[in-house]
Amino acid sequence: MGFLLDLSQRISTAYRGNEQMKTARVFMLLAALLLGVLGVNGSLNESLIVAYGGAETASCSVDWTGNEDLTPIGGATCSATSRVSAGSSIEMFGSNTKYWATSSAPTGLPTGASDRTVCFWIYPDSVTGYRHITNWGISSNSRGYGLYTDTTTPTFYGVVDDTAFSSGTLGVGSWAHICYAYDGTEVILYYNGANTNNASKTLNTASSILRFGVDVSIGASNLGDGKVDLVKLWNRTLTSSEIAQDYNGGSGCDYSCVYPSSGNVTNVMLTAVDAYDDSSITTFNASINVSGGGLVGEFSTTNGTILT
Repeated sequence: MGFLLDLSQRISTAYRGNEQMKTARVFMLLAALLLGVLGVNGSLNESLIVAYGGAETASCSVDWTGNEDLTPIGGATCSATSRVSAGSSIEMFGSNTKYWATSSAPTGLPTGASDRTVCFWIYPDSVTGYRHITNWGISSNSRGYGLYTDTTTPTFYGVVDDTAFSSGTLGVGSWAHICYAYDGTEVILYYNGANTNNASKTLNTASSILRFGVDVSIGASNLGDGKVDLVKLWNRTLTSSEIAQDYNGGSGCDYSCVYPSSGNVTNVMLTAVDAYDDSSITTFNASINVSGGGLVGEFSTTNGTILT
């Protein structure tokens, strides 16, 4: 199943520039590959802003990406009920004095009409009335962005006319996978990996903290009650195949799924890591180390031709 990035074997290529090569840039991504930055699953880590829950840490509040951890408000605690076999989920208590929020807006948080995707697993403890799950922005002039449940129906809001998922029913004590994406013109809704509804929208989301279990105004009504887990926020629009990968056949995509140590690496973008300005250099050797499989594709540079 793919190949393991390793230092045990070497595939070398040679760069030949012109005789008076100036500032020849050698494009490599060895460090990023070894860290698993370009993993399997269609690079689900690409443009990932925050991620919470699952088995990465003992606390549901720790952001996998290191961007912005959650703060427990009013004594909020994690739940031992998790979508995966280990770890903890974000508990929602049905209270506007006991909930979760970031202390500041995460770096890269999508605002205005920019692209974005939110995915998470939800385990309702109650499906009566309206229950706000997660959001950011402000309440005035429809500048919030989030999701609530209307009894058993997940519902997106971000403008005056909210959009319900056209299929998919939430049940007490049962996990369901929810994703809602925006591509600049349209909201795209997914339930358990399947696209259930699309709606044309013009958003103008304000920057703010992220919240779980309360609405954008942290009011005393319509409060979330249950658990959410494997929460992820991207500042890009995921494809339907990437949504299916996050759903992962109903098993969920945890930290090891988003940041794998092995697998098929595709669509690699090589990034310049050094530059040279020496007219005597005509050849430069670069290497990426691979074991257990083959390296498919090609290298490109700003000057000259890659020779294998």
